[in-house]
Amino acid sequence: MLLYKTINRVNPMETASDTVDVFRAIDWSLADMGKMNVENWGPYAYKPESRFYLLYDDEHFYLLLLTSGEYEKSPRKEVADFQGSVCQDSCLECFLSFNPDSPLYLNIESNALGTPHVGLGEQRKGRKHLTAEEVSDLKILPIKAGECSLSNLEFSYDWGLFIEIPLSFLAQFWPEIKETDKGFKSLRLGQAIRANFYKCGDLTPVPHFYTWAPIETAQPDFHQPAFFGHFVLG
Repeated sequence: MLLYKTINRVNPMETASDTVDVFRAIDWSLADMGKMNVENWGPYAYKPESRFYLLYDDEHFYLLLLTSGEYEKSPRKEVADFQGSVCQDSCLECFLSFNPDSPLYLNIESNALGTPHVGLGEQRKGRKHLTAEEVSDLKILPIKAGECSLSNLEFSYDWGLFIEIPLSFLAQFWPEIKETDKGFKSLRLGQAIRANFYKCGDLTPVPHFYTWAPIETAQPDFHQPAFFGHFVLG
């Protein structure tokens, strides 16, 4: 079982007016860094440098996914339709479960356009593709190299994603989060979360499938919650 370092808490972004402001205001040096560099089904001829960072506050869960490489400077980004097959493009993905005792997990996938592909379920089969209305509060911000300065974070990325997940969004699917007059309760110190993070590109010049936590299957398959790593909130 792969154990990630503590996910740290940040002060609420009370002065930020929109998703871009929130992204710029966060001090990403507070987050431990993880790498999507496991070649479960490789080796591949192409290995981008891909990283992720996690933080949270009283009302949100924040994810930053970044990648750099020869084919990330001008990444394939052809899928523009909501819930389209963004895995065909250069793609960054995170799969998250907010109750380690439940098989339910959320998959969030996107390309350099910020096209959302979001699903919910217990395995690959039978997943529910969430509607645009259901994910309206979930924010995915695509970022380009040099477009936004990352506060106190040194990494020469080519593109990436900032994902802002309200706890009120998560409370729709994990009842244990749902409480109080706000409709949710804050994530608690020591709470465990299960997850895995991915970098792929099915139809890119060099197809590749990298993960953070190792997956022991014969063929590429990210929908393997049995291989999720464990995170702890600090």
